[in-house]
Amino acid sequence: MLYELATLSCPLLAVGQVSAGVEAWLDDPDAKGELVGCWRTEIGTLGRLIVLRGFAAPEDMTAERRRALLSANPFNAGHVITALEMDSYAPFPFLPPIRTGDRGGVYEIRTYRQKPGGLPPTLAAWEAAIEPARAYTQHLVVNMYALDGAPRITHIWGFPSLEERAALRSRAYEAGIWPPKGAVWFGSGRQGLDLGLGIKARLRLGGRDVADRFEQPTVVEPVHPFERGVFGLAPV
Repeated sequence: MLYELATLSCPLLAVGQVSAGVEAWLDDPDAKGELVGCWRTEIGTLGRLIVLRGFAAPEDMTAERRRALLSANPFNAGHVITALEMDSYAPFPFLPPIRTGDRGGVYEIRTYRQKPGGLPPTLAAWEAAIEPARAYTQHLVVNMYALDGAPRITHIWGFPSLEERAALRSRAYEAGIWPPKGAVWFGSGRQGLDLGLGIKARLRLGGRDVADRFEQPTVVEPVHPFERGVFGLAPV
């Protein structure tokens, strides 16, 4: 399975409009791949929709990339979005398939730039750290390495709350079992939190009722509460 992480930037109050376009784009008869997750950012750069799709065949992902690039109205939101990024990823080979369903109310997306040649030791370090830090790593949705652009990894986490996330990380740090020892990167900073700490009200990794759920008012933790709800994703 390969993954595409698409980031659509738009004016803050146009997120709902873009969400409707994304839903129609994914439901198009010519669309390929499977919707895995969709988020709007609440910490970091606001006014962004992040769409994660899975593809069983590389040619399907290429076809979807070409469909967007050759469209005058990509994701049926070309008249609204101000920027579009589409990145290709492969999952860390030792991780289980993405588990869909409700993974909590807080989702975190971190991207780390890596030094050239840094992926092999990073894979080894993560594989060794997953089980000892199980109380924390059970909240990992996926970790992936980029297939295009600069060397980098992106991991997505789901937590019931910001408080539990902070407590789990603190305990893992204090125990010396996290972060993975030997992983190689340039650091997070803007590449980490600002590139996508996504706070969701109710994300079911896996629903398809995108537009209607987005219209439900929600308040998610005390961090830039937005006036709309969130995507639902493909059913479990």
